Amino acid sequence: MTNSASNAKPSPERPDSLALDEALFARTHPFYLRVDAFMCVRGLGVAIQALLPSLAVGEGVTTGFGMVSPPLPLTAETLEQTLEQAVVLQAANAGAIRLGGSFYRLPAGDYLFLGYPQFGDIQELVRSGLHLSLFPRSDAMHFYIAALTIKNNTQRDLEKLAHSLEERVDDRTRALQQANRELERARQVAESASLAKSEFLATVSHEIRTPMNGVLGMTELLMDTVLDPVQHRMAKTVYTSGESLLRIINDILDFSKMEAGKLELSSEDFSLQSVLTEVADLYGPRASVKGLRLETGVTDDTPLCLHGDAHRLKQVLGNLVSNAIKFTEQGEVRVQVKPASPEDCSDTLGCSTLQFEVRDTGIGFDEDTHARLFKPFTQADGTMARRFGGTGLGLAICRQLLDLMGGNIRAEHHAGSGSVFSFRLALPPALKPLSVEPMISMRKLPDMNLDGHVLLAEDNQVNAELATAMLLRMGMSVTRTVNGREAFEQFCLRDFDLVLMDCQMPEMDGFEAVRRIREWEQARNIEPGAPGRRTPVVAVTANAMSGDRENCLAAGMDGYLSKPFRRDELYRTLRRWLGHVADTH
Repeated sequence: MTNSASNAKPSPERPDSLALDEALFARTHPFYLRVDAFMCVRGLGVAIQALLPSLAVGEGVTTGFGMVSPPLPLTAETLEQTLEQAVVLQAANAGAIRLGGSFYRLPAGDYLFLGYPQFGDIQELVRSGLHLSLFPRSDAMHFYIAALTIKNNTQRDLEKLAHSLEERVDDRTRALQQANRELERARQVAESASLAKSEFLATVSHEIRTPMNGVLGMTELLMDTVLDPVQHRMAKTVYTSGESLLRIINDILDFSKMEAGKLELSSEDFSLQSVLTEVADLYGPRASVKGLRLETGVTDDTPLCLHGDAHRLKQVLGNLVSNAIKFTEQGEVRVQVKPASPEDCSDTLGCSTLQFEVRDTGIGFDEDTHARLFKPFTQADGTMARRFGGTGLGLAICRQLLDLMGGNIRAEHHAGSGSVFSFRLALPPALKPLSVEPMISMRKLPDMNLDGHVLLAEDNQVNAELATAMLLRMGMSVTRTVNGREAFEQFCLRDFDLVLMDCQMPEMDGFEAVRRIREWEQARNIEPGAPGRRTPVVAVTANAMSGDRENCLAAGMDGYLSKPFRRDELYRTLRRWLGHVADTH
């Protein structure tokens, strides 16, 4: 029986060392290095000869190389420890080229290093002095060089792209910065223009209202004198023309303020009956001249004591009533206020939604006109402006004011048979109880007689004469001064029942004069709220821009009367502090 094991081929044994064909290595391994156990060079490739011309056979290998990875001394013991492991040798020349590879043991006891240079790019290869001619075509160095070339080209392309992107980003950043600078300049120009416009409007308002106060006031006083019918008609024409001019000025100023977003609403308790009565008093004479009836009314279930901007509400109603009178030749104009229907009520908690209607029997308007009715500077057609006059701003102002107040306006048209303008407004109840006067349509003021001594501070001679004449006709005594300094000096010398203070005066303006008056009173323990002791000061000024009234009250004044004013407006203002005297004549 034959033993199968005896027929098996013996397995080849792994040699303990590597046989070396010097000629073969010289052709295929330009980076080979052979050292003996004494660490002397026994052979080296052409590439190493090119890198280290001073390194010759028989010299110590440490004169040309050191081991940097792992960081160990280049000795026989180190080579034994690192056989066939990855190591990095670094040339000792100025280029400090690194070779990565491994050591192997040869049969004769020598050590063989096979490696390749660690170049980061082609430039390092060029600086090393190596050329591809040193390497056989089949050598991996050719592929390594090709890979390095691709890498370098790619890196250059990436650098160019990055540089291009950086330039584009820089260009875009500079463009954005330039755009931002231009926007900032444009914003500053716009703000300067807006400020200049506001200052111009304030100046125009003041400079126009000051002489208008003299025109309207003196004409009103003139009409109270004995005139024949022709003279009275002439005086009346002057007065109505002045009022028309003032309405145009007010419309333009209000519209400009709303366009600039600088119109602010005030909030105070007011009587709805008083608002309606004042509207009737203001526009009743104009309706009477045309033979029209102007009536106002509220339903019994309408709340009368409310909180909001009574002045702007009166302005909206006044504009609608003025338009109705303008476009109505016969019949009536009626203002009606009632609670809104439940489906139209606002959800605002604690507020009453009221429906305001201004109905007339005038010419009405057609469907084409309705589409542009609330646009500024617009009337039905060119003939309307020529026939009826006006700026075409009244309804646009109404709409914008109601938008600010949280309301809305609508118009119903019946061409040839009148129109109805209505708006809804949610208003909270008054914060404090108000005394509600019985409302009488076209209510006449009682005899405008008051008792008291008034200190008047006014630098404009015409306006001073006008105010003095009005006060004297009301039965009061007047002390006139021409600036704040004189007013303060007179105030300290005598007792006055009330001070009428212009705001813009030479030497010392009204604000500084009032400040000194209040300091003088405070030094004598005369505090606000002490009846009969603290002297009321009423601002009488042509400043009628947004915030002027608030500025006057914040400065220590008690009331505000804008020029131009009528005698009945002056009477209503003064009557808050001065007692009425019945006419005994």
